[in-house]
Amino acid sequence: MNLPELPVIAIKTGYLLKYKTFFNSLPVILPVIALLFMAGCNTYIPLSNYDYENAADDSSPLGCRALVRRSNDSVLVTVEVNARKLPPDASPEVFRKRYAVTYTLVSNYKSNKPFAGDSVRVGALHAAGNGKFVFNIAFIRPTSFTYGVMALRITEFGADRVCMTDVPLDFTIPGMQQRYCLTKGESKFPLVRPFVRIGDTITVRDFHEGPKPLFIKYYGLAFSPALPAMFTNPSPPRNLKVIESFSLSTDSETIFNNPGLYFAQEDSNTRDGFAFMVMPGRFPRVTRPDELVSPLIYITSREERNKLTATTKPKEELDKFWVEVGGSRDHARRVIREYYEHVETANNLFTSFKEGWKTDRGMVFIIFGKPERISKTDDREEWYYEKNANFGELYFTFRRKPTIFSYDNFELERFAEYDRVWYGTVEQWRKGVLKK
Repeated sequence: MNLPELPVIAIKTGYLLKYKTFFNSLPVILPVIALLFMAGCNTYIPLSNYDYENAADDSSPLGCRALVRRSNDSVLVTVEVNARKLPPDASPEVFRKRYAVTYTLVSNYKSNKPFAGDSVRVGALHAAGNGKFVFNIAFIRPTSFTYGVMALRITEFGADRVCMTDVPLDFTIPGMQQRYCLTKGESKFPLVRPFVRIGDTITVRDFHEGPKPLFIKYYGLAFSPALPAMFTNPSPPRNLKVIESFSLSTDSETIFNNPGLYFAQEDSNTRDGFAFMVMPGRFPRVTRPDELVSPLIYITSREERNKLTATTKPKEELDKFWVEVGGSRDHARRVIREYYEHVETANNLFTSFKEGWKTDRGMVFIIFGKPERISKTDDREEWYYEKNANFGELYFTFRRKPTIFSYDNFELERFAEYDRVWYGTVEQWRKGVLKK
């Protein structure tokens, strides 16, 4: 796979390498790098002590996503920084004058002894447009390193503002989930976001090898929305139906015209594969009547949804529903804007093998909004909400539960005791009470 002329930061202080065909030459151009134990680690704060509130906020001045790809012991972390305060055409030089990017490696979220760390130099930043910048961090994994966490920190000069992003490094994940990536159009940079759009020109890339055939299974939008927080009896597992099967070759351009989940495999007789979502061109926004009705499942009755879906005039029926909620057209517009902003943010942040609004974290975000604090450990996230008129202090715990489609799948710990705060908050939505 050919990548552009972009420096790679190797995990060794001050160690900078240039490359042209990084994926093909990585085993040659990077020696086995010993991760350096850092002095002064007594003052290092464990990652479990940080607040990751930006993980549920896509409107903050700084945003960050990361994608891990590896082949055997060669590891590449592609990082995309969204500097929303900068002009869309800002250069890496402009970014450097305003922000500093650093990273550290630790063995787990509770560790206070980092293995290594470095700063990302401006020369390693690629301006991707719209205020976004991309860079790569590459290293050779030591044989004893089976799990770790990369902590990325983006600091704004002259302001008390730091964006903290954690990147789990789990080397027990099946091969294809971390060997493959997607690129769009002429770009050679891996797409960091978890979805592409209908009509995009997409190429499937293999970190390890050149062109090869892949078997593709298409499932459509096969998954149901999350169950409410107080439903303690899980839904029985579903047998997913393959709608279509076909083949394609890596390193060749493809356009996907149907929305839903795709699963690429080298051997269709195994469970190993690489999943990705294809969504309509407006995604993560929802704009069509059917797209607008579906996320209302969390605040409507079955009878109301049947009425909304059975009508021959879906827009008129949907407007009528929201006017009844809002009490007037002007207030209804404000309630509509807030609810679907929550849906859009859930789609943007939590989409994996299903739309973000259908996930457990997306459901909690839509109903309760952005938490005041998010804490993380190796296998879970905990969201904290402050006391308000509807409920006292409230916690939601999401446990990481990897699937064949995604390592980043989190499931809510459900309790019957959530029923009071759930119904109370839903009632506020149905009364048109804004949360902002």
